[in-house]
Amino acid sequence: MYSKNRDKSHYFFKKSSYFFSTSAGQKIIVASPFARYSKAEVLSYWRRYWEKKYQVSPLDTSTCYYGHHCGHCVACLKRSTQLLAAGYSAKKVVDYSFSDKPGLIKKQWLPKIKQGLMSRNNKLDFIIAVEKNLVGAAPYIKEFYDGLPTQTLRAAARRKQEIENAEII
Repeated sequence: MYSKNRDKSHYFFKKSSYFFSTSAGQKIIVASPFARYSKAEVLSYWRRYWEKKYQVSPLDTSTCYYGHHCGHCVACLKRSTQLLAAGYSAKKVVDYSFSDKPGLIKKQWLPKIKQGLMSRNNKLDFIIAVEKNLVGAAPYIKEFYDGLPTQTLRAAARRKQEIENAEII
């Protein structure tokens, strides 16, 4: 499912280590304590342990392509989905509406899910986010959710627990 140049892949860390070592003229190893964790798992850990300690909330950040929480770009959709899956309240995650005015969910995400082209975690994280946003969701999103098999809903419930219980080592 993932290309070899994803920013958490072994390939990425190996190549980054090589480039930094070559540039610095000494051996440098690039690593991340988050390499094995999804964004939702890291955000959940942050919410539970670091948000109060560091007085920094992911809700105060932006990944918007347009720099202002537009709620219409893919970055806003991904950010909202991951924050909701991580346990943040739908009332606080305001930069993407599941009314899907830009049509990203209808045109891109639902077809990918239906064709099996989205990873397990991303699919389940999306389902968790939709569940938190059913009020006001576009009719086709509600229809998608209502048509999910029981085993998929159980998998989403297990995924919620995985996210909530993630411990960064």
